[in-house]
Amino acid sequence: MQGNMLCFKRLRAVMALGVLSAPATPAGAQLPVAIRFDATFLSNYIDRGVILGTLPVVQPALDIGLTGANGGQIGFGVLATLQPVTRVDAVSLPIASVNALPNPVELRPQFRLQQPFGKGGGVVVELLAAYRMFPNDSGLTSAANWGTVTTRLAFPKTPMRASLGLTYEVGAVQGAYVEGRVQPSTALTAGARVGVDARVGFALEQRVSGGPARLVPFGRTGLTHLEAMPYVEAKLAGLLVRPYLQVTYAQLPALPATYTGTEALTQQFYTTFGTQLSLAGVVGAKKPPPPPPPARRR
Repeated sequence: MQGNMLCFKRLRAVMALGVLSAPATPAGAQLPVAIRFDATFLSNYIDRGVILGTLPVVQPALDIGLTGANGGQIGFGVLATLQPVTRVDAVSLPIASVNALPNPVELRPQFRLQQPFGKGGGVVVELLAAYRMFPNDSGLTSAANWGTVTTRLAFPKTPMRASLGLTYEVGAVQGAYVEGRVQPSTALTAGARVGVDARVGFALEQRVSGGPARLVPFGRTGLTHLEAMPYVEAKLAGLLVRPYLQVTYAQLPALPATYTGTEALTQQFYTTFGTQLSLAGVVGAKKPPPPPPPARRR
């Protein structure tokens, strides 16, 4: 309980920073509002190399962002993880209740600040705060909740679209980790691309302070995971469709003999099949002014 209260206090401080750092806009001007909705279908639920579910899940997500005149953005969003099918099995149901369909596995409200710098916004600094909640009646409960605060430096204009982030976690999982990411891609046609999303994680020192045994593998130091996700994406009538294959290598921690998640003791490689559907739009965007009339000939 004390850890959760501390987490809430730190997240409130981040929210206060967001209010002070809101995108600057001239008085009377209307901020364009960017709205994005994602629905991701996954064959299993793997988080940084830790198995949180071996059955298929659906992840709907909503993000709303306000963009200022200087390109800075403040955003709010929520991501949910739902398990549409159940199976009465202690291993295959590590976090979901068997009493409801679909099972709410996780709810994650998020807040973010983004500010581009440099010519054409070649460097982006991002602050992201989230709180991970597990609302089930069995399995992972409120004892497993934890908050995260991430600072990230990204280079979206480079061919590799590289980024580096530092995350600090408070609650059931505590400590810090660093994650590097590259996202090279190339266009196939006007509306289709192919690319790879690759990540590597390194835990500075992470501990698990209570909660169910399922969280024990998060207590690691050193290399935690390597992920490679080749994908193809295409726009179909305004809908972005991205099927992908994610291969994860996990560095296994030293687990106590009482740990019951046997699959984490025997597997270092995991495969996830996923499909992401996205709809995005902007409300209140200013239309460009019409071109001036041609000069009269004398």
